[in-house]
Amino acid sequence: QRTAKVLRVLRAFLEEEWKARRGPLVGKVSAKVVYGFSPRVPEQNNTCDCGVFLLHFFQRILVQELAAFDTFVHHATRFTDDKAARIHFACLVGDEKWFSLREIVEKRAAIRDCLRLRTLP
Repeated sequence: QRTAKVLRVLRAFLEEEWKARRGPLVGKVSAKVVYGFSPRVPEQNNTCDCGVFLLHFFQRILVQELAAFDTFVHHATRFTDDKAARIHFACLVGDEKWFSLREIVEKRAAIRDCLRLRTLP
């Protein structure tokens, strides 16, 4: 599974960073130390909006959902499996309906307008 591979690489990276910066590591960076899962989120329906989605996700997280994410991270060590984490995450921030595709259309237009204003003489 893609998420499992990403988490293995991330944990391996964190182990190497620890060794490089602080010396020998006792034990491993395990799922109990760095927990992760893939939440269900809105997905783009074309091949050109990935950057717009990414910006909208981060804006949404930083502006509207930061307290919910803080709560989620605080409780992350209590989850026994991915299903429990997904349920808790969905309760905090909602399911894959975080935002509508209409919001992405509006975000794309706002970015375009901003870029046009910057390129005017």
